[in-house]
Amino acid sequence: MALHKHLKSSHKKSNDYKHIVMLLSKNDIGGLKRILAVAFRNGASPKKILTLLDQSIANVYAPHGGWSEHEYDIAFLVKSIGGP
Repeated sequence: MALHKHLKSSHKKSNDYKHIVMLLSKNDIGGLKRILAVAFRNGASPKKILTLLDQSIANVYAPHGGWSEHEYDIAFLVKSIGGP
């Protein structure tokens, strides 16, 4: 019984990972690096990562960081020209 439960859980996780890879290959997800960084930092499960990616594709999720994409661009430019 325990082995059957373990195999079923492993199969579900495998399907979640396949679904993640499929979403990443078929969609241009803005802020993907930040979404994954926040998810991994919070210890998100594959199911939660799928939810975040689906929400991001539907434009209903953006990771909380307090910084806009424009502010990240400015910070990158300042850093690249020798800023702090």
